[in-house]
Amino acid sequence: MRKQKRKLSNRESARSPGKEQKHLDDLTAQVGQLRKENGQIITNLKASPSSAWPWRRKLRAEAQMTELGGRLHSLGEDPPVRGQAGGGSSAKTPSS
Repeated sequence: MRKQKRKLSNRESARSPGKEQKHLDDLTAQVGQLRKENGQIITNLKASPSSAWPWRRKLRAEAQMTELGGRLHSLGEDPPVRGQAGGGSSAKTPSS
């Protein structure tokens, strides 16, 4: 009984070689089309000025803030608190 069910299930789920090849051809064509579109998007991104991408400037500024904060920390200074006016570096006072 199990053997018959398995045979029937295998027969139903099996693809004919022609269908398998057509499916493979369709997928290959889709990959080609997606690669072409991806190339066009990359070309457009490279051609656009960086000013058109304000998030790039923001990321660059955040990276610089992180780097400078690390430098201040290594010098024993407190890095500025984000959003605080005037830089926010406070002078350390010795405790008695």
